[in-house]
Amino acid sequence: MNEHNPVAMDLAKMPVEAPRHSPPALGELVDEAPDTMALHTREAYRLFVGRALDTASPRAAIVGGRRVAAALRAIWHLSGNDNPYADWVLVNIGERLVEIGSSLQRETQRGEDQLRALQQRGLHFSVLQSRVPQRVELGFRSPYGYAVADLVVRFDTCNRVLKTLVRKDLLP
Repeated sequence: MNEHNPVAMDLAKMPVEAPRHSPPALGELVDEAPDTMALHTREAYRLFVGRALDTASPRAAIVGGRRVAAALRAIWHLSGNDNPYADWVLVNIGERLVEIGSSLQRETQRGEDQLRALQQRGLHFSVLQSRVPQRVELGFRSPYGYAVADLVVRFDTCNRVLKTLVRKDLLP
C-alpha cells in the first residue's frame, strides 16, 4: 500500500463486496410432472381432441375440449381486464359446467348402483376399461381447461359404465 497516494489508501479501506448472485425465483411455482388424464373410450378421446374439418369428406368438424378450453382461456383473460360481458359468460359457463358434471355423475351413479345390486345377488361385474388407456397431457393455462378435462373424464367413466350395462344385458 502506498502511504503517499490518498486514492490507494481510500481503496484499501473499502470493504470487499461479496459477489452478487441473482435471488431465487421465489413464488414461481411449476408442476413437478406433466398433468395427464387417462381416457378409455374412443368417444371420450374424440370429445377431447375433436375432429378437424376435411373438405374432401362430408363429415363436419367437431370442436373438441381442447378448443373449448382455449376459447374459455381467452374469455378468462378478457374477464381479468374487467370486461363485464366476459364475466357474464364465465358465470354462465361455470353454471353449465356444474350442471353437466352433476348430470354425468347421476347417470354414472345410477349404473354403478345397478351393478352393486347385482353383486348383492351374487353377480360380480366389473366396469369395462381399455387395455391401453390413452394418456393425454393437459398443461392448460387457465382453470377452465381443467374443468373441461374433468367433464371429459366424467363422460368417459359414464360411457364405460353404460357400455358395461349394455354388454351384460342390463340396458338395451
